Amino acid sequence: MSDTQNSKQAKKATELEPEERQRLFAHAMHEETVFYNRLNFFMVCESLLFAATISGLSGNNRALDPIIIPICVLGILVSLLWWFAQVNKLILYKTLVDRLETFEEMKESFEMADSRRLVGRIPGWSASSILAHAFPALFMLTWLYLTGYLVLFA
Repeated sequence: MSDTQNSKQAKKATELEPEERQRLFAHAMHEETVFYNRLNFFMVCESLLFAATISGLSGNNRALDPIIIPICVLGILVSLLWWFAQVNKLILYKTLVDRLETFEEMKESFEMADSRRLVGRIPGWSASSILAHAFPALFMLTWLYLTGYLVLFA
């Protein structure tokens, strides 16, 4: 998006009535809640799927072997779905936060928080963006490694 489009959006946000500002803030809070609830849901789902896979591999019972690789493929697909869903929700959330940052009281709070950080802000990255990319990617790499191991050594 160009700078002129961003400035037009910023002007629109600062010209909102108090009720509209409150709705914008409530919408941002809602999207943040959905973002973290989704992160928790997929984290639990992936962890349980991974634990079930590992426990199926740990015994001497080889009857489960034919279903382990399809479960690993399911884990890879769930990781891809999670990554896609988290990044899309992050884009909406960041857009709302950017609109909120145009308000003077919000800008002041962000500046105060920035001055207290041990490490400065990395442009384009935040804790939310790291979580949205890192966890799905790490789980996907784990599933890929496990699948490769099973295909080569099982």
